[in-house]
Amino acid sequence: RDALMLVRGLVASGQGAEAVRVAEANLARAPWSFDALLLAGDAALAGGGPSAALAHYRRAAEIRLSWPLVERLLAVTRRTREGDAERLLAAYAARAPMDGVAARELARLRLARGELAASAEPAARAIRLRPRDPAAWALRADQALAAGQASAAETYARRAFRLHRANPAIRRTLASALEAAGAGIPAAPLNVTLAQATRGQLARR
Repeated sequence: RDALMLVRGLVASGQGAEAVRVAEANLARAPWSFDALLLAGDAALAGGGPSAALAHYRRAAEIRLSWPLVERLLAVTRRTREGDAERLLAAYAARAPMDGVAARELARLRLARGELAASAEPAARAIRLRPRDPAAWALRADQALAAGQASAAETYARRAFRLHRANPAIRRTLASALEAAGAGIPAAPLNVTLAQATRGQLARR
């Protein structure tokens, strides 16, 4: 507990190297402690050592694969291009089938890689588990757009927009869906299109 607070304080004050030293000393006292490994990884990341952070996180994953750890692993693997982010996420999602966020992010990762069919099941599961998650509905809209299903994309995007009107990514998805549904006719400027949707001129209730 003391090491955690100290390392966090050092990181917050910009003393990354000292945070690494304290975290590594704490880890040396408990080399197979999940919490100590997580702390050492966080300190290494703050200290500018993503590869060292990844090594600590991987060791922690051998002990317990939790969602906060998976989030860290995904962030680091994106930066270092080391490891297989999808494998890590898929492993966690399989262990925690009721975690809708993990399902959503697995679907998002697969869709970004162009794996449309493989993204379908986790996206549908995310909706079942988190029916009021606007990001999950926006993801379904993105999938429908990728599949050329303009009508479905519009339906999903409207649902996401009703749940979170201020989110820029959701607004972009809605604009894209509205344009696709317009049979190739360019969408109106984003602010005009969304103003119409908000007034209900376009949105279906």
